[in-house]
Amino acid sequence: MKDIRVFLVDDHKLLLNSMKVMLEKDERIKVVGEGYNGKDFLKALDSKVFDIALMDIDMPEMNGIEAAKKAIAKRKDIKIITVSMFDDFDHYNKVIEAGAMGFVVKNAESHELIKAIYNVYEGEKYFSPQLLENAIEYMSQRNDKSKIKYLLSKREDQVLKMICQGMSSAEIAEELEISPRTVEKHRDSLLKKTKSKNSVTLAVFAAQHNLL
Repeated sequence: MKDIRVFLVDDHKLLLNSMKVMLEKDERIKVVGEGYNGKDFLKALDSKVFDIALMDIDMPEMNGIEAAKKAIAKRKDIKIITVSMFDDFDHYNKVIEAGAMGFVVKNAESHELIKAIYNVYEGEKYFSPQLLENAIEYMSQRNDKSKIKYLLSKREDQVLKMICQGMSSAEIAEELEISPRTVEKHRDSLLKKTKSKNSVTLAVFAAQHNLL
């Protein structure tokens, strides 16, 4: 199987070294470079070949959100996962608007970060369950929970609950004994019915309308 080439961006050198050691315990993940701020990352786009960038948000000279926007404007195919101590809904929105495909909180276990890398490498998005929980709590406090019933099939209801638990399409498919393609069809249907943009906004919608 092909290696997953990862570029790390964080202004804390000790954290970078620890992350590199941890990631390379996985046989497929290879760290091919590192930078200490957004400017380093943008320079690396011209000289380094990698599949995924893991990038902090709060960095000197250029933060991760600005760097992500500029990188994606330059290379549409680039895949970015933000790794940050910020787990609030406001930072989530900024990360999504910047075009990142994942958001992992820094206090996550190593297996979660590796899972995020594999998911994003396969073209899926990944957001820490903790982020989903915080987003749901934030929106629940701002809005009265409605008892509106939406026309979801039994299977869509099952898929919705699993998405809100942070499960990937492959994990849902295995649990329900259906194909990943079928899971994606249910996910697309849920997004359309709820007018949600992604898994996090879908989870927030579900919490607002008592669908969990």
